[in-house]
Amino acid sequence: MTSGRWYTLEPQHAPGMAMDVDNSKIANGTNIRLCAYNNANAQQFGFVKVGDTYRIVTKVNYGTKNLSLASPFTTDGANIHQWSYGVNDFWWLERVNFGCAWAFKSKNNWQAGEPNCFGYALGLNDTPPLVMNQGDSVSTVATRVENYVKSLGRQIRRISGPTAQINNNEYRFCMRVGNHSNLWPPYDYHFWVQTNMGAWTDKHGTTEVSTTPVFAHPSLASWDMGNHKNYYDSATIYFAATLN
Repeated sequence: MTSGRWYTLEPQHAPGMAMDVDNSKIANGTNIRLCAYNNANAQQFGFVKVGDTYRIVTKVNYGTKNLSLASPFTTDGANIHQWSYGVNDFWWLERVNFGCAWAFKSKNNWQAGEPNCFGYALGLNDTPPLVMNQGDSVSTVATRVENYVKSLGRQIRRISGPTAQINNNEYRFCMRVGNHSNLWPPYDYHFWVQTNMGAWTDKHGTTEVSTTPVFAHPSLASWDMGNHKNYYDSATIYFAATLN
């Protein structure tokens, strides 16, 4: 998220959370923590370029203080706090590779020729065939996904998770299935796809795409169907695929 020169820093594994200057304090040594997102000044940071590195400055101090290592430690657990400009303040920013992923697209399946979740994840403008039978495992359905994508002349492979390395000609999407003998429908599949900004979004059947993509870790999210919380409760299978 951004507002002018200020940015909110959200961890991919914790949707709805943000980096936060503890209690909006302005003093040196104030701890930097995770807190529920609230758009306060304590959750807004700026980037000041210094050579090939950046200072990450805090809005609560109008950019006069920045994120700093409490000591020049190089071990796990080294603390990050707010401090006046010093020597332990410089950060490398490395662009994450989202490959050939496209920008967020709003799709409404009430119109003819619009895709379901599978078509949306493949970047298609229609609903492609994908068979799922009651009791099918997510791996079984994933194999059918791979076979269909290959039939389009595209490449596809399974990857370990939402941050697994991909090539520039690939993008990421993922899937789950649900099998519930006491619910309707008793079984179904669902897909999420990563946009060119790193956020994930999805489309439920005949409903419109979520209006805002989320910077979430799909494996940690609740995959719901209507009022059924976490209906899609299998393991999450991740793919890297090409668009042609």
